[in-house]
Amino acid sequence: MSFKSFAAGLCCTVLLLGASSPSRAQSEEYVWSFYQYDETASLIFGIPETDAVRANAVCEGGAPSLKLEADVGGLSNGEAAEVKFSAGSFSETLPGEVIGIGAEMGIAGVEVKPSTEDGLWQAIADQETLTYEVSGHRASDLSLKGAEAKVEHFLAACNRLGGGTAEMANDEQEAAQTMAEQDPIEAAEAPASEISEKEAFESAKELGTVEAWDAFLSSFPTGFRADLARAYLAKLGSAPPAKLPAEPTPKEEAAAAEPEIRLSTVNPGPGTSAWVNFDFPMDEGNSSVFAASVQAPGIQFITYCNANKKLSMKLQATPHGVYPAFDTRISQGLETAIGTGSDPDAGRMLLQFSNGASVATAARVEGMTGDVVLNDPANAKGFVPAGATVKNFLTENSVILSAPPFQTTLQLKGSKTAICAVLNRCGASAPDCAAEKAAPKPAAKPKPKPKNKSGCGAGQIKVEGRCMTPSDAVRYCGPGYKAVGGRCVQRQSAPAQPQCPPGLVWSALEGCHEDD
Repeated sequence: MSFKSFAAGLCCTVLLLGASSPSRAQSEEYVWSFYQYDETASLIFGIPETDAVRANAVCEGGAPSLKLEADVGGLSNGEAAEVKFSAGSFSETLPGEVIGIGAEMGIAGVEVKPSTEDGLWQAIADQETLTYEVSGHRASDLSLKGAEAKVEHFLAACNRLGGGTAEMANDEQEAAQTMAEQDPIEAAEAPASEISEKEAFESAKELGTVEAWDAFLSSFPTGFRADLARAYLAKLGSAPPAKLPAEPTPKEEAAAAEPEIRLSTVNPGPGTSAWVNFDFPMDEGNSSVFAASVQAPGIQFITYCNANKKLSMKLQATPHGVYPAFDTRISQGLETAIGTGSDPDAGRMLLQFSNGASVATAARVEGMTGDVVLNDPANAKGFVPAGATVKNFLTENSVILSAPPFQTTLQLKGSKTAICAVLNRCGASAPDCAAEKAAPKPAAKPKPKPKNKSGCGAGQIKVEGRCMTPSDAVRYCGPGYKAVGGRCVQRQSAPAQPQCPPGLVWSALEGCHEDD
């Protein structure tokens, strides 16, 4: 059983991720988007070309799990919690489990597991707002504007990927798990129709004996896990069974009978979709990595920061437009080895940028996923963030990926924002991304205190070199004079003679006084 056939029978996993607090008001910039790949489908609610995501649903089968950002104050990871949902006339309470408390990445809130037939999905498609709350905690709202068609596509894809109803998938998975727990050897020996290759491998690994590994190899003699099983046997000191040649497929038999026809080079041109950030599933869906991506007709390009703080790059065939004979053109195109660097036997794929720069990459088809992995021939750890290749991805308008007869063109408008978001998050140093980091606002300079032009204190004026209040200036200058421009000047007209009390006379020099 191949990994892909096993993955097609998996249950779907749905993750709703949030980048803001539950109480934050919905922004008109957030939109619902649906994406479908070979073995997964996703439903995203976020701001395009940013890592601001409030909902991200991923399906790999038929039994969804739903993670929601929620107020879970005072609760611990793994603690049971009831979640009440309401939208219009719809109301439902589901059992859940607290997740993500204290985690540096991902969602902190609650996880529930509604089936694809649950009315919750129809409510998300039909209503305008979904309100949910963990019992005893603050409620949260999620805008459902524009979700209807995306939810319908997602559920249809989820059911197709599941290959049957969610109930059937659950029954088969529980039966296989019970068999593995009761008798690991019996589980390892069970035919592929009763237990998957992965489950048999895990059962043999748990027991860790020669007999268990022999039982596994008797049912699954070829493939990646079979090679690992032989390595475990060698470690236990037992001579592993000889690796059996894989039986030729009808396609391979036809190819042996007739020489392969060399296909002509095809380039459908650049796509029109924007660069986006999303959580790219890794390790069979058990983990994810923050990535940047753009699509061309039938092709998705993905780049992410690896453990070495270097960029890894991948190509996938997608249902968003059809790339003609993708597998065949890739196979023929990578027949020419790069012949240099850390992986000289890898295929040669050129990156031809709009500025005329041409870079040869080492390309290989990843056996378990079918993805095309691109690497820097000069650095096995990945593309250096401060290197010329990454700089061209950040600053140019387009790039052609060429391994004739395979060829595709990626538009690079918006690539800098998306790729720099990846590099900045993992702490990688890229000079061209420095401007993408939010610069702190300079501290406001304190306004200077107003100065008294006279040089005197507040409320004073200077008269003939002396500082005094205006009332003191009147007495200082005397009757018939006033302070103007720092000097005592005579008024234009003599002031009216004041009326003195009886027995006193008026003098301009002495004022009211006794008559001498």
